Amino acid sequence: VDLTQSPEVEEHIVSGEFLAVRCPSCGKVLKPEFPVFVRHAGGTILLVPELDRAAFFRGRLPYGLEDADRVVIGYEELAEKFLIKRADLDERVVELIKYYLLRKLLEEYEGDQEIRLLFSRREGSSLVFNALGLKEGEVGVLKVPGQTLAKAQAQLEQRLAEGPVAELLRGPYVSVNKLYAEEAEEGPE
Repeated sequence: VDLTQSPEVEEHIVSGEFLAVRCPSCGKVLKPEFPVFVRHAGGTILLVPELDRAAFFRGRLPYGLEDADRVVIGYEELAEKFLIKRADLDERVVELIKYYLLRKLLEEYEGDQEIRLLFSRREGSSLVFNALGLKEGEVGVLKVPGQTLAKAQAQLEQRLAEGPVAELLRGPYVSVNKLYAEEAEEGPE
């Protein structure tokens, strides 16, 4: 998909309508899972289907990544990248904030669901994130103040050079969700 030729597709991505089809028999909305290259003014994003998440982390995708500047896994992450771009934010700063939020949430979390944080929007100087997996069937809303954004922006260069956070912020897949892949590779304790 080339957004420079079809810019209206970006709105379909953000709204969740991208590649969605309605079954003519039952009316259910379906989203087929297959890899898609999305070209935009800033580069190329490869959408890796959720079903290929494990293969991606094992380095065993049946298709190449060489044409992608960035990789996302699943439609939610693709939409999030465009929301981050629209909010004029650095995706690495957003992922750094998500890392700190996730660490804080996991300190008190007693469930066994995977928690996912997705950037939603900017409200003034604050950032709003949706938290999935904390409670069955519910979406939590986390509002991060502008001073946290400023602090994360100031720390970015230092964090890029050290520890586990540096790996999370290294492309082509820039995501706090790499933490779950590391846990799965290490196995249970």
